[in-house]
Amino acid sequence: RADGSIPFARVMAMPLYAPGSGYHEQPRPIAREGYFCTSVSVGPLLGELLAFQFSRWLSPLPAGTRQSVEGGAHDGQLAADILDGLARMAPAILAEVEYWIIEPSTIRAARQRDVLRDHEPRVRWIRGWEEIPARGVTGVIFGNELLDAMPVHRLGWSKFERRWIERGVTWNGSRFVWENLRECTRGLAVPELPDALLDVLPDGFVVEMCPAAGKWWRAAAARLGRGRWLTLV
Repeated sequence: RADGSIPFARVMAMPLYAPGSGYHEQPRPIAREGYFCTSVSVGPLLGELLAFQFSRWLSPLPAGTRQSVEGGAHDGQLAADILDGLARMAPAILAEVEYWIIEPSTIRAARQRDVLRDHEPRVRWIRGWEEIPARGVTGVIFGNELLDAMPVHRLGWSKFERRWIERGVTWNGSRFVWENLRECTRGLAVPELPDALLDVLPDGFVVEMCPAAGKWWRAAAARLGRGRWLTLV
């Protein structure tokens, strides 16, 4: 930007998703002995529970046209747990379902293929929603710990100017520091709160906005012809 500051969402996105060097591009272990642990890394139970539920959601749908679409599949372990669970609980459903993974990163897709090598004939990798036509999914669209991991914008309330000001990041010569942006990122919707709440909101109160999550979910909704949406956070 002309003032040298960068919206926080861009700052957050670079270390997380920069091709080849971002945090999520690296083979960091997620487990008890790793950087952190999740419901997927401690065992297959979550995948088995989802397989149980998905089999009931998929069963009444037309045969031969069923898909399970996962966004944010990380290393593919949850997909493997779900497919293994379907193999045990609902082999007839598994024989017909296609498992689609929305994955823009070639590095993560390669890791997922390694984990899913036993299921790869029924797994399809898709780089983005634009590859799927409107209402082109009959089945389940879901994401686990996806929407809450997307970059956010930070807005601070100015009690004296009575408006929201977007917070950015700039370099002061020795370290990164917060700085108010002259104007909000174009298209960013600021919170609309009643006057009674704004009157008592403390100066500097900060909220986070995530347009990327809304954009992703709207794209998912546009592709779902029949079936269910599910997000886990």
